[in-house]
Amino acid sequence: MVEWAVERLRRLCAAHGFRACKRLDDILGGSARLPPDLLLQALIGVAEDVEREARERGFEEAAREAGELRVDLEWALREAVE
Repeated sequence: MVEWAVERLRRLCAAHGFRACKRLDDILGGSARLPPDLLLQALIGVAEDVEREARERGFEEAAREAGELRVDLEWALREAVE
């Protein structure tokens, strides 16, 4: 369900080594236990952290991509709970 988001976050992490990448690994390690809506919420948090750190470090393209991903995940979450 969220493979597309995980792949995009991993690509950003591999390119820039953001601090939130550790949290992403922790979340994915326990994702089998998380219901889909909670997994989406956790991924939204990671995307927000990546976006914030990218802006702080001056990686505007990565920040834009993380922001778009965050919005996509928020929409997916809305659809999942409706």
